[in-house]
Amino acid sequence: MQELFKAQAPAHEVVFGGVPMMERFRRMTPPFIKGESDPILAKSWLRETEKIFRTLHCAEEERVTLATYMLQEHADVWWSSVLRTQFEDGAMEVTWTEFVRLFRAKYIPEHVQNRMEQEFLTLT
Repeated sequence: MQELFKAQAPAHEVVFGGVPMMERFRRMTPPFIKGESDPILAKSWLRETEKIFRTLHCAEEERVTLATYMLQEHADVWWSSVLRTQFEDGAMEVTWTEFVRLFRAKYIPEHVQNRMEQEFLTLT
């Protein structure tokens, strides 16, 4: 029966112990992000998402699909636009490193990141 389930899973979907990675990911209750202009919220979303990936031993090639599933509202519109304009409407593969770079550029600009780091250093 388990072999039948694996055979029915799409080729790109990793199945672990009979449970597809998307299902395992969703069971971890990952946070959604709506695209608010709050860099602390964006940084927290990214940190929590990466923590889930580490816990699940998630393959690099699945991370973008899983993370972008959690984008809502403005964030989802932003990502759809990025796919359309920079990645041939999703025909080109997007690496996790590239997604993180684009996400940080949009939601955690470098000058804000630098300011946050300076504020943290003054607290310690």
